[in-house]
Amino acid sequence: RIVVGEDFGGGPAPNDVEAEGARLIARVRQHLRHAEHLELERVTVGLRPMPEDGMPVVGFAPDAPGVYLATMHSGVTLAPAIGRFATAEILDGARIELLEPYRPGRFVRNGGAG
Repeated sequence: RIVVGEDFGGGPAPNDVEAEGARLIARVRQHLRHAEHLELERVTVGLRPMPEDGMPVVGFAPDAPGVYLATMHSGVTLAPAIGRFATAEILDGARIELLEPYRPGRFVRNGGAG
């Protein structure tokens, strides 16, 4: 079994995910020897969240007690640090100063959601 993915530059999800999977398998066949018999088992499409301003959103939701958000475009590279920071904030009640510019409250406008 081979798991294959592709770089994502942004944009809408493909309309035909099966065709997208077939296209990806065709590309794999071009680059791997003896791959002519590969068959597509499953296609999944993940939508990457992109905050409105392109910056991470990290912290407790202002209007939803107990909801902690951690979303960002570069989630894989930031995951180790954000995981530690979120753990400290959620479990220990710490307030990580470094995260202040990225709080969800920056999207709240005039008492309502942004």
